[in-house]
Amino acid sequence: MRRRRLVVAGIVVAVLCGAIYQAAYGAHAYASFQGPCPLERPINVVIRNWSAKRVVSERLLPKLWKDGRSTNILSHTQPFEHDRIVEPFSSATVCFPDLYLELPTISTPEGEWNLKDQLEQVNWLNNRIKDTELRLEYTLRTEWPW
Repeated sequence: MRRRRLVVAGIVVAVLCGAIYQAAYGAHAYASFQGPCPLERPINVVIRNWSAKRVVSERLLPKLWKDGRSTNILSHTQPFEHDRIVEPFSSATVCFPDLYLELPTISTPEGEWNLKDQLEQVNWLNNRIKDTELRLEYTLRTEWPW
């Protein structure tokens, strides 16, 4: 009985230490092509802040690798600097464009936009990112909120 209590107490302490560590160091970012970003800015970067600190600035550099090669094929090779504040235990989304992913111009009469044109652009973008790996180098600066 005493041994069981010690085991349970040890597990509780380990979970609490993990929660405290996560709260102190839990700001992360990741990139994908899925999310709320429009086709004109298809790189979706999510900044998740599961810490007690605020994220006060971000330095983000998306990279796109193709066909198993580690050469960045995106045209933008300098990091994006942002000063968006991400409060503790929240997240934010940033959308990025790139010339490599720039949609082809579709000429429609009088600027009309139809579903066929939109599907063509989605298919074009899907073909462009086929067999690619989207990576993200990032630095997040955090501060205590007080």
